[in-house]
Amino acid sequence: MGNKLIRKGKLHGHYQMVKDHWNRGRNVPWLNIRGLWLERAGFQVGDPIEIVVENGVLTIKKMEADGDR
Repeated sequence: MGNKLIRKGKLHGHYQMVKDHWNRGRNVPWLNIRGLWLERAGFQVGDPIEIVVENGVLTIKKMEADGDR
């Protein structure tokens, strides 16, 4: 992808059960991304992806169909 596209959004909360002594739930960060801009960036439905988490940055990369990086 030659052009840099910056998209802004917001993290939402999602209530999730926590496996601990009390089996209670809590809100955890939830990120949902979708749109034609993903398709324009080269992503298709069913594509395998890799998400790298590093120092407050998420990098999403399309992987080869056989799982190679």
